[in-house]
Amino acid sequence: MHRRKINRITALRNTNGDWLEKPGKLGEIPSSRFLSLEDSDINFLQKEVTDEEIKATLFDMAPLKALGSDGYHVFFFQNQWDNIGGAVYAWVKEVFNGRHINPELNNTNRSYHKDWPTRRNIPIQTNKPL
Repeated sequence: MHRRKINRITALRNTNGDWLEKPGKLGEIPSSRFLSLEDSDINFLQKEVTDEEIKATLFDMAPLKALGSDGYHVFFFQNQWDNIGGAVYAWVKEVFNGRHINPELNNTNRSYHKDWPTRRNIPIQTNKPL
């Protein structure tokens, strides 16, 4: 079965291990459960994205892995970079500066198997090789 969904958080686990799914209940999780950022992290995240970072990110993607929501593989953008790179730079920078993204651009087709869990508790491990 294929579903179209917009990325969103629909449930969080509280300190007791219970899933909170109702929007009002999600606010009951104390902010201390979330990581706090250092000033250096905030400064880094507020920096302007560079043309080099945009191009490197696009060219690090697998060219034929999956179609984008526009129906084009990443290969198209990589192959046509000399023609469209300037427009891609401008669009990405506008998005980072607060431009609204059309919700249709964020739609993906996902296939779910009936036996897959609807949510998983995936532990985050640090300092351990994958």
